[in-house]
Amino acid sequence: DGATEAALGAATRQLDSKDWRERSAGLRALGDLKTVLHTLPESQVALLLDSITNRLSDGNSKVNVLALETVESILPSLGNAVGVGLNTLIPALSANAASTNEKIRSKAVDAMDALVASVDGALLVQNLSHVISHGSARSKAVMIERLEAVVRN
Repeated sequence: DGATEAALGAATRQLDSKDWRERSAGLRALGDLKTVLHTLPESQVALLLDSITNRLSDGNSKVNVLALETVESILPSLGNAVGVGLNTLIPALSANAASTNEKIRSKAVDAMDALVASVDGALLVQNLSHVISHGSARSKAVMIERLEAVVRN
């Protein structure tokens, strides 16, 4: 509906702010919308995922951690609709899983687990295989475990 789209637009605009507090507020606002995200058209889901994925490489670790938590919280609502953004989301999560920051690494693993639990495995195999082949050596073990879980189920 119009209110949801307006709230989504406001939140995604906040994600582009120069102020880390604004970016954090935008991520929290997106998390608050998780119950209605499943109603979004594919084009809106793509924009949403692009905006959040950009925050997964945020220079501010607090924003980065919050982005990972937001991804984890919205994935169950979005389900297979995230298929439109997996080609950017999975590499970003993989990069976070290779982080030297323990909190970021841990949250990235949690987000990957939520992704595997929420999205049909057939949508994940290609992108997981790609990051295993071409991603960071530091995240390969995590990605292989997730691919193994996908293939097993």
